[in-house]
Amino acid sequence: VLRNHLYIANGTYISVDSGVVIKSTGYGITCNGGFKVNGNAANPVIFTSIKDDNKGNPLDTNGDGNGSTPSAGEGPGVFFGPSSDDSYCKLYYLKNYFGSAPWGTNTYTGNGVIHAESANPIIDQVTLSNLPSNYVGIACYGNSAPVISNTVFSSGSYFPVSMSLVSNPTYTNITLISMGYTAILINDANLNTTATLNPRSFAGFSNVAYFISQALTIQSGGKLTINPSVVIK
Repeated sequence: VLRNHLYIANGTYISVDSGVVIKSTGYGITCNGGFKVNGNAANPVIFTSIKDDNKGNPLDTNGDGNGSTPSAGEGPGVFFGPSSDDSYCKLYYLKNYFGSAPWGTNTYTGNGVIHAESANPIIDQVTLSNLPSNYVGIACYGNSAPVISNTVFSSGSYFPVSMSLVSNPTYTNITLISMGYTAILINDANLNTTATLNPRSFAGFSNVAYFISQALTIQSGGKLTINPSVVIK
């Protein structure tokens, strides 16, 4: 059980073995070193709320019988910072229920339960379910370029993912189930450099729409090129 935020410093490495269940009351994991989830198909790693009596051993971790039910925003989230080790960081066969935005991301537009800040983790065979309102499943900021594949976004009222204009995530075999929006949220408010927005395939859509939820200012020195066929809403 996470009873406080877990901070992984630069040079520190943590690996979570298959079958491990981690519960929380809204705390998360901030990685500036190495963090790896090593689940498998038979025994995925599970992140969830301490009130979730359907996961773990014993199931009723907080010992209150039927006195509480889990809510979105109570399970652990994961933040990969700019100094995190891309060669090590991986989420493989992770099931994340009722996730929260990791520590340090509360001021961001398009908070993600999984958040990459100029970081490139591998995200494969991950399920993000029971997402909080106004939280995306996976957020990419800065020049992040994570490889995201075989991932399911389920039971959320907001967008499945967000990205900055200078990030370049790769999405392969993405599934959406009962999500509020089918689009990619642009999370920038200001652009200070050169960026290009290209058509992008996502969740079976060859040219999925982008969505802007706030004013976007192209500052002096910033340049944005929007290539043919791009749809912005």
